[in-house]
Amino acid sequence: MALSLPPRFMFILAGCVVMLLAVGTRGEAAPEGFIPINNTNVGDIQLLSTIEDYQDNRAFCGCDVRFFSQNGRAVATDRKVRDLVTGDTLDLTGHGYPIALDPEGTHVLVSGDYTGTRLVEIATGMEQPLLASDAEDALFSPDGRLIAITSRDADAIQVWQTANLELVATLGQAKPYVDTHNLEFTSDSRYLLWSDRNDNLNLWDTEEQTTSWQIATNIISYQLSADQRTLVLLKSDFETLEVWDIETREMVSQVVDSRDQSGVENFAISPERHTLAIMYYGGNARLELWNIAVQPAEKIVELDEQYGYGLEFTRDGRYLIVSGNHEPKSCDREAYNCSSGFGDTSDGIVAIDATSGEVVNKAALPNDSRIYTTSLIDDGQLLITTDSSWVATFQLWQLKDSELTFIASLPGGEVQVSPDETTILATINQHFLAVYGVASAARPVQQFVMPGQIVPSSINVRSEPNPEADTIAVVSGDVRILGRSEAGD
Repeated sequence: MALSLPPRFMFILAGCVVMLLAVGTRGEAAPEGFIPINNTNVGDIQLLSTIEDYQDNRAFCGCDVRFFSQNGRAVATDRKVRDLVTGDTLDLTGHGYPIALDPEGTHVLVSGDYTGTRLVEIATGMEQPLLASDAEDALFSPDGRLIAITSRDADAIQVWQTANLELVATLGQAKPYVDTHNLEFTSDSRYLLWSDRNDNLNLWDTEEQTTSWQIATNIISYQLSADQRTLVLLKSDFETLEVWDIETREMVSQVVDSRDQSGVENFAISPERHTLAIMYYGGNARLELWNIAVQPAEKIVELDEQYGYGLEFTRDGRYLIVSGNHEPKSCDREAYNCSSGFGDTSDGIVAIDATSGEVVNKAALPNDSRIYTTSLIDDGQLLITTDSSWVATFQLWQLKDSELTFIASLPGGEVQVSPDETTILATINQHFLAVYGVASAARPVQQFVMPGQIVPSSINVRSEPNPEADTIAVVSGDVRILGRSEAGD
């Protein structure tokens, strides 16, 4: 999972539709009855429900924030938290906004509107006060034991125990604005990382709980490897990439761009930590693959063609998938600063052999539109793309080795996949989010409002709570309420 903001858009304040990503790893254990989406059941994906009026219309820039709990059970938006098992919705309008969900999806940390910071049980709304002041950023450790919080009043990072809400540690200052990458736990909860006001990257061992370690200075962005033990750091000169081993606290490799009129735009490390992919911008724009398993690092291949902005390796590390944009977005709801997250679109998807650098496959969208974002799930066997067309849709592709097979196109854009890979959240318009997944006894299709942009014939829509009921016919109209009368009409 990419854990860094690519540098070209670090300081752009635009495009106020934004998204916060929950910390977690792909394929986390799903709640009982949740069915992970994979390349064999992808044809069974349905519209399970919608989340209406999810945006905070009072915000200056209409900041659009959404994130999942680690197990995919709950999803938080600007002012609402939805339990995807029970269908219960916690409306926080006037009481702050959600800033972090616990891994189990049963509690949410709420702050803002000068209401302080509280831990709230989603099912009952019961609150436990934590801070008298509002928090800027927060997250739970993946094991649920700790909560890391930054606030302007404390002017520091505070780490709390979840069980008794006791303060464990007060660490150094974080950057003075909300950013999903100012705080980051490794997936095993062993380390907490944060970047400070001087662009230093710091690390704290949650088990030893000793003094924090400053990994490096003048860092623009970073990525963690899939095993969370290797860091790739981009320095502020936009030319130098350093590879660090977290366990030994040593730099193990380095790649420096020696060309004029170019700089690092994006980068990705393969799961087995052998290959580094680097996208350069400027007059010498290009894509390079480097073998970082040897010292010094050796260039594998250089490709001058512009295939897209997003870089993602398949889970086995054999192939690099290049297309569109693959950038998370951030938003400061207090200062209303939104980073757009808008990168390049691409004409298609390109699969590159990570060992030889050979382009082994290319694919284009069925409607000839340009690809905007890409993401891999199901251990790299299922690819999700979004397009740049006026009517937002996302596409599902089966990925076997380097072969891409188009499966289906569904309504919605700005797609986000839950960490347990059971749920797809997609934007229909400024009023509606669509919740897609595979229905089960634990997750029946819920009664919901259907916006007019969704074509009913393209989705298997059923009534709730009986998943075996006949499909309900939907006639024309901009907004339709689905349900049955007492007479069964």
